[in-house]
Amino acid sequence: MNYPQYLYDPLKGNRVIRLLCLFPAREVDPLRCALRNVDIDGTPCYSAISYVWGCQSATEVLLVDEASHVRALKITRSLFLALKDIRALYCKDQEQLVWAQAVK
Repeated sequence: MNYPQYLYDPLKGNRVIRLLCLFPAREVDPLRCALRNVDIDGTPCYSAISYVWGCQSATEVLLVDEASHVRALKITRSLFLALKDIRALYCKDQEQLVWAQAVK
């Protein structure tokens, strides 16, 4: 399926970060998440990916749920694989919050 491209909203303030809320799914399902802008002082627990090695070309798709529609966010292959591993290990039946340096 072809989804429209996800466009980032600017973060409001220097104490705000963007977290991926990675949804549980089967291994064969597409990666799907919601993006949440949260104040760093009141942020819930999350996993962090500060750097992922490999080619920096954005060739993979992360589906982002926004209200009533879904958009496609292009990400690197290495980030895609890291998120798939996190989903497989920690998202069996609940969402997992992740901060990824590559997702601005």
